[in-house]
Amino acid sequence: MFGASCQLARKSNDEAASPKIPDSYVNVMPPLAPLALTEAEAKERFDLIYKINGEDFLAGQVINPECDQPAPSVLNLEIVTHSAFGNHKTALAIRGDGKNETVRATIDESTMGFPSPLPIKDKINTQVCASRIAGKSKAEITTESFDQIREYLESVGPDCEQITAKKMGWFCKVTSVDPESAKQELIGVRTAMIRKWSRQPYLLARRLAVGIQIANALQSDQVEKSLDTFCNIVRENLPQEVPIVMTSQKWQKALCTKESEFRVEAAMFGLAKTINEIDFMRQLFEATSKLGSLTIRVPKDVSPSGQFFVQLKPQADVNGNLATASIKLWKTDGTAEEPQRPCWHPLFMENPQLMEIAINLSMAGDSTRALCDRANPSIATEQYLEGYLADSITSETEFVVSNGRAKVLRLPTGEYSYTVHALPENPDEWDDASLTATPATGLIEWTVKKPRAVISSWGVQQTL
Repeated sequence: MFGASCQLARKSNDEAASPKIPDSYVNVMPPLAPLALTEAEAKERFDLIYKINGEDFLAGQVINPECDQPAPSVLNLEIVTHSAFGNHKTALAIRGDGKNETVRATIDESTMGFPSPLPIKDKINTQVCASRIAGKSKAEITTESFDQIREYLESVGPDCEQITAKKMGWFCKVTSVDPESAKQELIGVRTAMIRKWSRQPYLLARRLAVGIQIANALQSDQVEKSLDTFCNIVRENLPQEVPIVMTSQKWQKALCTKESEFRVEAAMFGLAKTINEIDFMRQLFEATSKLGSLTIRVPKDVSPSGQFFVQLKPQADVNGNLATASIKLWKTDGTAEEPQRPCWHPLFMENPQLMEIAINLSMAGDSTRALCDRANPSIATEQYLEGYLADSITSETEFVVSNGRAKVLRLPTGEYSYTVHALPENPDEWDDASLTATPATGLIEWTVKKPRAVISSWGVQQTL
């Protein structure tokens, strides 16, 4: 054998022009790197075998080997990598002159290119052709070639802690964390939030609590039962109230399917990425939010009850400021360039929005070798990211306030539109039907060190 907040309905301003987020993907076509063969073009497959403890390990397959020339122009490999979140077929097209080689990889519809540290194209092709001439259906590769193939897979999946050879094939062990250490880190963040922040963002606090719950489940004497209970918690919460990793259908399937052999690994991964998200959002909140107040001071006849329902909506500059601030958090060496982002991930590639958030929150691993050949994020994906950042670190954006009283708020820097409705004297009538009267509307500039906005007139567009 081989080893619920009312702010949840708020959206970003779709009508305003969305500020462009710097490209998360680099569009490149590595020199001399051909596209991988399609399934229809794969006429012949030849197994590459490596001996581990006397047993054959399938390291990959050569597709359409070229044996009519000593040095083929391209060597096409197909490799299946397994992870807790599924099986991932990787097609590698290797090209070079025998000294300098370039690899073009395609996995789950993501394409990337990177240089090969060691030339193996001609060596593998020679071994395959010699085996074919000898009437064999497989070729045994050297340790050097085996190690090089593993390094290719590490370049493709930078968030894999380890790429190991198991009986099932190549296996990507995803990021994990010690549950007790993670729990203490999250408790420390929660304590700091309570002591330092006079207003805590609801969604961030809720996701932090969910992180502590999964850490507790992993430390339970009955882990399987505790994970079942945790899965119910995830299902019962709104998607906005759980860390972004836990909204993934692949993650939920790996964690919540009782027959899954990867339940604990998925839980560890979810906990590790929850810490990443909470830490990033904490830094973004501290870097961008300002503590201030909003006061309504209007004539008493405007509202006999003296109570008002306020709705705030961030404008485009709020999202732009958050995008700019998040870029600064990416930078670790003080350079003007953002770090190279990964092209593929075994979980986050589930959909473009999930991948974009994971990349921008530094949750998808750092790629130092592979360059992506992929379209830039769509405007809708960029707006989804911007809205996610704003929702995550904004405190209250819908609330009731009394006439003459100030509401303390902590909001990211920028401009907010407001809509204020006068409420009936009977609280039982505070429903949607009571919000039909003409409201007060306007804009709030939340930019000075300690914003103090006052709404003093009714029914007139104001900028405060």
